[in-house]
Amino acid sequence: MDQDIPPLLINFSLVIIGLALGSFATALAHRVPLKKSVGGVSRSACPHCNHVLGFADLVPVFSWLVSAGKCRYCAREIGMTYPLIELGVMLTCFLTYWAQGWSHDTVFIIAAIPFLAALLVIDLRYMILPNMLLVVLGAIGLMRMLFKAVILKDAPDFHMITEYFIDVAFFAGISWSIGFFMEKILKKPALGMGDVKFFAMAGLWLGLSQLGWFCGLSGFLGVLFASIFRNYTKDSHFPFGPSLITALFLLLLTDGSLLP
Repeated sequence: MDQDIPPLLINFSLVIIGLALGSFATALAHRVPLKKSVGGVSRSACPHCNHVLGFADLVPVFSWLVSAGKCRYCAREIGMTYPLIELGVMLTCFLTYWAQGWSHDTVFIIAAIPFLAALLVIDLRYMILPNMLLVVLGAIGLMRMLFKAVILKDAPDFHMITEYFIDVAFFAGISWSIGFFMEKILKKPALGMGDVKFFAMAGLWLGLSQLGWFCGLSGFLGVLFASIFRNYTKDSHFPFGPSLITALFLLLLTDGSLLP
C-alpha cells in the first residue's frame, strides 16, 4: 500500500504525527502522576508560573527552540525533557514505519508509542507505572488482537481470542512468580505490582510464543540499564519499567523474534 504514496508525503506525515504524539506524551508524563486531567478540560500551563500557554508555546520542539528553552512569561528555564520526548516519539514512529511499512500493526504500534513513552518517563522519575496508562495500552492491544481475529479472517476466530486471554494470565503469573522468588533470594522487593501488570498487558500484545524472548530481553536490558542508572544517579534502586517497555517495543518491531 505504501508503494503508491510518495516518500516525501510519508516522511512529512510521520514528522507531523510523531511530533504531535510526542507532545501528547509529554502531557501524559507531566499530568498523570499528578492526577491532572489529560483531556481538553484543563489547558497546558508553565510548570513554574502556571501561566496558561498559547498556541505559539505549544508547537512541538520549535516553540522550545524559538524561546531558547525559557518560558515567555516568567523567563524561567524549561528543561530539555520536553523536546527530547517529542523528538524521541517522532523517531520511534519513523523506526516503526521502517520496520513494518504501512500495515495494521504499524497503526496500532504508533498509537501505543506515546503511552509507552509516558510510562518510561514516569517510571524514571517516580518509579511507578500508572494503572491508567497500562489500561489504555491493554485496550489498544485488545483492539489489535480483535482486528487480527475478526477483521483479517473470514470468520471470527474465538479460539485465538481465548488463547490471548490465557496468555495474559500466564504472563502475569510468570512475572509474579519471578518477583516472589527473587524477593526471597535478595531479601528485598524485586518486582513491583506495576511491573506485574505490565507483563500481563504485554501478554495481550505478544502472545505466549514470545514469552521467552520477552523475559530474556527485558532481563538483559534490566542489567544494562541498571548499571547505567546506578552510575548516573549513584542510587541502588532502579526502575525495571524502561527495560520492559524497550523489550516490548523491540519485539513488536521484529514480530516477536530478534533472530533474522
